[in-house]
Amino acid sequence: MLNRRALLAAPLAALVPGAARARGSRSFHLGTSRWPPAATFEALAMVDAFLRDHCDMASPMVLGGVPWTEALNNTDFSTALMEELQWAAPSGHPVCLSLGALDTLRQNLAPWYADQDNQPLPPEFDGRAFDDPRVIDAYGAFCVRAARTMKPDWLIIGVEVNILLHSSPDKWPAYVALHQATVARLRRDLPEQKIGISIAALHYLGLSDGADAKVQAREMRALAGSVDLVGWSVYPHTSWDVHFPIAPEFFDFITQFAADTGTRTAVTESGMTARRVWINWVPLWGSPEGQAQVMAAMLEAASRGGWEFVVNWASHDYPDLLELFPPDVRELGEIWVWTGLRDPKGQDKPVMALWDQALARAFGR
Repeated sequence: MLNRRALLAAPLAALVPGAARARGSRSFHLGTSRWPPAATFEALAMVDAFLRDHCDMASPMVLGGVPWTEALNNTDFSTALMEELQWAAPSGHPVCLSLGALDTLRQNLAPWYADQDNQPLPPEFDGRAFDDPRVIDAYGAFCVRAARTMKPDWLIIGVEVNILLHSSPDKWPAYVALHQATVARLRRDLPEQKIGISIAALHYLGLSDGADAKVQAREMRALAGSVDLVGWSVYPHTSWDVHFPIAPEFFDFITQFAADTGTRTAVTESGMTARRVWINWVPLWGSPEGQAQVMAAMLEAASRGGWEFVVNWASHDYPDLLELFPPDVRELGEIWVWTGLRDPKGQDKPVMALWDQALARAFGR
């Protein structure tokens, strides 16, 4: 394995000048989510081992919705949800916990995390607006209880919120009201907690779904003033308007946003496919070399910009898990299935050479 990495290091280091420096320090942490390559305890153990050995932070996400009635009524959360919130990161690893009031498509309220995740909304929440008092009370209570349980270093209270702005602009003012009320509650109950949101980068840049970049910039900069951290969700291969090899300065908009708004910045999730995939007969470009080149550019931008951390969404590719997706979303899932840093069996992909070289640099800010 060491010989393989040594052979890979030389050609990959040339993709972006300086990207593979082993000496010196880095100002950003490196981590992944806990998304597993398969629905087994062994697969989860692989991810946790990766977080321990190849990361110095962790980025768990609660993807199954919100315990709406339990949070509103201050009753016990389900065993399944508590297992997620009581997960402990490896020793010494700071944690970024992501929660969200939006559903998977970022258009409506998140589903109900009851005894199981992703359940239909309970009657008292079905059809309610984001700024409904019950929604505001329940979501704020959930964020406070989740933060008190896991004690994360960073708490993301809205994931890819700008997609709602684009897809359902009429709902945006109500969502902003929910956001502001949640921030106010956290500031009151947990004044030391660092709070953040995440933004879908390609929508923000006007490179996805015809999003209006001017509207995106105006609204996201206004929202950034209320939080401590703005994270970015970056999947360059999902837009034909992103050209490859990716430009070395492509990621500098993240640093510029932080400078313009005075907020700290990070990449809360990212990925580049290592294979070409087809979505409804539309090809999305990818290759192992392309994945490494995108990572090199991103790590170099993180170093220049003093970002807080960089998260690659998946530690491992997950074709086995994809087979369990419902048929109506399985093809959509192909977009991200090959974005892991390792293959499904745990073997290094070329991008791992860059990742480990960056990790080997001492952290210091």
